[in-house]
Amino acid sequence: MTIQKYHPLLKTIHWLMMIAISTILVLGFVMVEFKDCEPWGLYEWHKSLGVLVFVLFWLRVLTRWLTTVPPLPETIPAIQRFTAHIVAYLLYICMLVMPVSGYAVSNMNGYGVKFFGYPLPTMFAENPELAQLAEQIHTYTAYVLLALLALHILGVILHHLQGEEILRRMT
Repeated sequence: MTIQKYHPLLKTIHWLMMIAISTILVLGFVMVEFKDCEPWGLYEWHKSLGVLVFVLFWLRVLTRWLTTVPPLPETIPAIQRFTAHIVAYLLYICMLVMPVSGYAVSNMNGYGVKFFGYPLPTMFAENPELAQLAEQIHTYTAYVLLALLALHILGVILHHLQGEEILRRMT
């Protein structure tokens, strides 16, 4: 049986985003936990990687639109296929909401955003009240993203253990 694989560019983007998002989540939780220590260097990395994820998100959407996505194996039950699609779409929403809300938090609190040292334009006016809302959106989306990533990874593991070649499609 030949395994249908994703386009090489989609595979590359997938794994780059996995590394970037994992790093961003760890940095975010460390920054919050050690806020009193003023871990400013972590903020710059967190923001730069967030901008990178935003760019990769749009490249991923474009690549996915222009290439063929292999269908899920027919052996997977309909409810699991439906769940996989819903989780994937929700992951896409999180990958969009997280960087936008993070950028908004920075700008609305009067801070700029740099992309690995290169200053980016201010996209949101300073507004401390709205910054609190943007920060809540950013925080809650992080928890939703973690839950979705757990479902995504558990689904891949489950199907791998059942002998379905889901993981090999993305490697």
